Amino acid sequence: GSPESLDEADRAFAERHPVVDIGANIGAFARWASQRWKRSSIKCYEPQPSNYKHLKRTINEFKLLDSADIETFNVAVSSQGGYGDLSFDGLNCGEWTLAPLDKPKAKVRVVIMDAVNMPDADIIKIDTEGAEMDILERLDECNYFLRGKKLFESCFFHIQDLSLQGKDRLEFSISPLLC
Repeated sequence: GSPESLDEADRAFAERHPVVDIGANIGAFARWASQRWKRSSIKCYEPQPSNYKHLKRTINEFKLLDSADIETFNVAVSSQGGYGDLSFDGLNCGEWTLAPLDKPKAKVRVVIMDAVNMPDADIIKIDTEGAEMDILERLDECNYFLRGKKLFESCFFHIQDLSLQGKDRLEFSISPLLC
């Protein structure tokens, strides 16, 4: 994103606004958001147990320095709730996914929260290693994006990969926060 878009976001979200971080990993975005929008309320969703442990440590280390209210949840977010397999086929801790993999190096059984139960947010970050479209489609089905203005960040290369596999790319009335 351009510096102008971040300046605009700072002005628009100077007051306390909710932030949702789906695929929070070890907390880098939550930490950045807590510094950028100091009075924000941040909800972090990270299903991978080891990443979640590091996320909690990151949040606890910096909670006293920031005025942000940060909560963490050890669950995945998807189009359906229940349980599922989180698979790993990468080189770093951020490459776990609910997306199907041919030959995963590892799997972990996780709790999945249906995206329809996600709290309202003014700022949404989604980085789920290929499962972004599934979440976005579910949020669109339940008119999530009509509930108010959203700033949005995602790993767009994963969404583009999915659209090449036959999924239509959805049109959302949201503006990118970071690229």
